[in-house]
Amino acid sequence: VLYCSGDVHGGNVVRTYNDRWGVPVEQKGLANAQSVLDWTKQMQATGALASTFSELVVMGCSAGSIGAQLWGKQVVSALKWQRAAVVPDSYAGIFPEGSTGPLMYNFGFCSSGFLSEVLLAKCLAKELTIEEMDLEFMAATPTVPYTFIQSKVDVVQRSFFRAIAFTGNYSDNAMSPAIFYDDVSTLFGSYNTHLDNFLVYLVDGHNHCYTPRETFYLTDATSPWDNGKGSDGIMLHDWTAQLPLRNGASISTVCAGEVKSTQGLQTPLQMPSNDSNAYCSSSIVPKTFKERY
Repeated sequence: VLYCSGDVHGGNVVRTYNDRWGVPVEQKGLANAQSVLDWTKQMQATGALASTFSELVVMGCSAGSIGAQLWGKQVVSALKWQRAAVVPDSYAGIFPEGSTGPLMYNFGFCSSGFLSEVLLAKCLAKELTIEEMDLEFMAATPTVPYTFIQSKVDVVQRSFFRAIAFTGNYSDNAMSPAIFYDDVSTLFGSYNTHLDNFLVYLVDGHNHCYTPRETFYLTDATSPWDNGKGSDGIMLHDWTAQLPLRNGASISTVCAGEVKSTQGLQTPLQMPSNDSNAYCSSSIVPKTFKERY
């Protein structure tokens, strides 16, 4: 699904402002993605595609990572498959406190039909968070692993955090590498506590997006360009190639570094180097998921 709507594949809105040709700006990411899903279902129904896919993977990087999180449950619930996985690449969902609810509301995501009664009420009240959606969506498909790919101090995610903070006048605009990784660890720790099917491949450093780039084949847990020289662990492309899992197969979270508790590790006044973030949160590792269809 190509990305041209600027709404993390979740929009359904006509803006009050115009484009350079004087036409009101429309953000229709929901309709774009739904049209692809509807087409795929039709192709399965008519025999143009296999009636049951042997493998199904929902994957996206950057805004597509959030798209994979929003659409993963919808896709795997709508199509017939034997094995499936969701792979969100390089967007954990760290936003200024209080910003996600208004963003999703203004995108028109409340009209998606994706949300339970409880989450829809929160969406309409401009209080919905990515964490709440992910917890509900991932829990709905417990045999489908959600295998995140995430740099510990992703520079693009930190830049978008600041952009949203400044444009929305949110006071929470400090986002050092240390604070970002602590927030990622807290968010992923929540998923890990509540969900058997959450896993992540964490990479030291600030790189953004892996799956569409050549670094995908060079990345290990210590660097996007290391090509396995600094780690005896599994390479990112080999880890991802395990997906979707066969029945009875296992996959484990990957992280390089000393295991530490993260709560309260960093404060906004600390501005450490990236090297000080080369640890692994005890709320995330160790973790292994065994497939049981």
